[in-house]
Amino acid sequence: MQHYPRRFKPPITSNERLLSIMAAVLEGRIVLPEFQRSFLWTRDQIEELILSVLACVHIGNFLMLDMLRDDALIPFRLMEGLKAVNPTVDPNRHTVVREVLDGQQRITSLFYVLYEPDIPLRGATYPHRFFLRLDRLLSDDLDEAVIGVSQRNPKLVSEMNKLMADGLALPMTTLRDSATFNSWLYTQQGRWRGEEQERLAFMFDNFTQYSVPVNMLAVETEVDTIVSTFERLNRMVTNLSVFDLIVAIQYRKGIQLREMWNAFAQKYPDTAETIKPESLLKIITLLEGREAQRTFMLSTIASMPREVFVARWAEAIQAVVEAMNRIAKEYGAIKPRWIPYTTLIVPLAAILHKLRKRRKGAQAYRVVDHWYWLSVFTQRYDHSADTQSSVDLKALDAHLDDATVELLWPTQLRAEDLDLDVSDGKSAIYRGLLCLTVLAGAHDFLTGQPAHLHECEDDHIFAEKRYRNDYPVNLIFNRTLLNATTNKWKNARTPSEVLALCLAEHDRDEGRLLETLSTHFISAEGYAALLAEDFETFIATRRALFIQAINERLAGQPQSSILPEGVTSDD
Repeated sequence: MQHYPRRFKPPITSNERLLSIMAAVLEGRIVLPEFQRSFLWTRDQIEELILSVLACVHIGNFLMLDMLRDDALIPFRLMEGLKAVNPTVDPNRHTVVREVLDGQQRITSLFYVLYEPDIPLRGATYPHRFFLRLDRLLSDDLDEAVIGVSQRNPKLVSEMNKLMADGLALPMTTLRDSATFNSWLYTQQGRWRGEEQERLAFMFDNFTQYSVPVNMLAVETEVDTIVSTFERLNRMVTNLSVFDLIVAIQYRKGIQLREMWNAFAQKYPDTAETIKPESLLKIITLLEGREAQRTFMLSTIASMPREVFVARWAEAIQAVVEAMNRIAKEYGAIKPRWIPYTTLIVPLAAILHKLRKRRKGAQAYRVVDHWYWLSVFTQRYDHSADTQSSVDLKALDAHLDDATVELLWPTQLRAEDLDLDVSDGKSAIYRGLLCLTVLAGAHDFLTGQPAHLHECEDDHIFAEKRYRNDYPVNLIFNRTLLNATTNKWKNARTPSEVLALCLAEHDRDEGRLLETLSTHFISAEGYAALLAEDFETFIATRRALFIQAINERLAGQPQSSILPEGVTSDD
């Protein structure tokens, strides 16, 4: 059954003059939600926006939400730079304020141009001031009619001052009200008369009449409706993330969620670069027995008391760190980009947390390992990962409590039934096989010594440059982890030439060389095929060894090598 919000009013769309919107910003009647990101636009982006307005080009809709001052669903803050322009501004003077859900960068840019707050733009250390080149505007050279000048550049500032003195340029601040502009046009300047003066007056009239469609959400609109409306209006731009919304919800409870995430990212930078901020929130939601989807996350976390959420956040951090550790050490993804599915991190973290809390033993962890490898090689997390996470977590939960409860995935799957001939380095199967190579040791081809796997490169055995026109060289079975120096040295040599040099470096001991090659899933038959430069036979023999390794993982062999502290080999 379709779910509808309990209190739903469709957004009301009306055209509002740009200068009226700017006046409301100045008075503190239009504000920003606390979760909105900072002002990010550059000088070039702002110039393009102003040119669009001058050319009467549509600059998109704004989405706003009416909020009662004393009962704001989403906490708000003033537009950036407003306090510098209007120090006495106080949004609490207004019974209703309007929060900008979509359009922040455009509105902030226009305010910056028209009111010149003393703040720098992104990537700058000094403020910019924006000017209208009247000579270019009147000659229809619109692309060059708006110029932003950094106050750090005294030469450009001086040149612009001279242009203004000559009547060739005008500060954009002059356009913010009719009295200022008309005083300049008809009293102060003496350069433009007749038709040119009329054209400037016409330009200003167009500017003052320029309107933007504003979609207004009513005061009583609920969070779910805000999210739904926002997403439908913004299919082609960056959506409001669930993390942003929960930042706002938690802010009302005195929880600085963005600062909590930043503290996590500082302590665990590699993990923070691998997962999204909402991943921790998904773990919390799963542990509460709900699906890790947006609506459930919002309702679950919004209902949590402050102290409960803080405790759950700490548990989610512990769980995700444990999951990342297991993925690296037990599953071979020692580089984040080698993780078969980053979407597996969330359910794995929740599962490991449950096992730890319930003090489960090695057999339980072997069930988890089977689930992990099966999910990788059957690509179960290609779609609907959030729903799949919840289903899998509940199934594992039930099975670990009662082993007679059947799991929801095939437990007798054989690698022979899978299509493993992949070339896409982003596919889960490709990365999973690469991780098996890590777990096999992948000793250096040339020296036979354990390779520094973090520094290794995923590259070809039959060299791409030499064989790409004859064979599918990008197949995972023709790729392995090679030391960067060895890989460069190998370059475009034939396999037989490479092996001859490797054998020499192994003191011409073929047995030692075969031991090194075995850490790359290359058998004696594969070695012979390399010497004969027989690509098809080499691929077939290597595929067979990978199939054997996958079947061992799916059968629970070898056993998990790392268990949480205090866990024994017995259930």
